[in-house]
Amino acid sequence: MVDFLTLGFFQRSLMAAALTGGVCAAIGVFVVLRGLAFIGAGTAHAAFAGVALAYLVGGPPMPFAIAFGLGTAWITGLLEPSSPRSSSSSPSIRRWPKRQGCRRGASSSCC
Repeated sequence: MVDFLTLGFFQRSLMAAALTGGVCAAIGVFVVLRGLAFIGAGTAHAAFAGVALAYLVGGPPMPFAIAFGLGTAWITGLLEPSSPRSSSSSPSIRRWPKRQGCRRGASSSCC
C-alpha cells in the first residue's frame, strides 16, 4: 500500500514539497505582517507583461520576466513611503470611512 514511498522520484518530490511549504510559510508571515499581501499579484502580472513583450520582440522570455518583476518591486518600494495608502490596498477593497467615531468592524449605523 505504501510502495510508492520507496520510489526515488516520489521521495525527492515529497522533500521538495516540504521544503517549499516551510519556506513559503515563513516568507508569507513576513509578507502579511508588512501589509504587502497584494504585491505578489502585481509583480506576477508585471512579469507576465515582460513575457508578452519578449514574445512580441522575439527575445528570451525569462530575462524579460525577471526584469519586469524586479522593476515593479523596485518602483513599488520607491513609491511606498510617499503613498497615503498601504501597499496591500486594492481598488476592489471598500474604503473605510474617515469620520469621527467610526472604526473598522463597527455597525453600519454609526458611519
